Amino acid sequence: MAAPEALHPSFWRASQLARSGTRCVDPRHAALSFQLPDGGWPVGTLVELLQQQHGIDEMRLLRPYGHTVL
Repeated sequence: MAAPEALHPSFWRASQLARSGTRCVDPRHAALSFQLPDGGWPVGTLVELLQQQHGIDEMRLLRPYGHTVL
């Protein structure tokens, strides 16, 4: 099976700190904006949140944007 990066030229992993060059939405949190590639949530893409422990209020990060994707 091909490496994920080989499947599509726009594929990137946040852990690689790559810059995708896509339009982004400001996360409204300075520390999070600093950590996200391109400084925000990428528009028109799938974002997966991975955490070591469930129930640490991770959904608070996405709550301000729920109305735009539902």
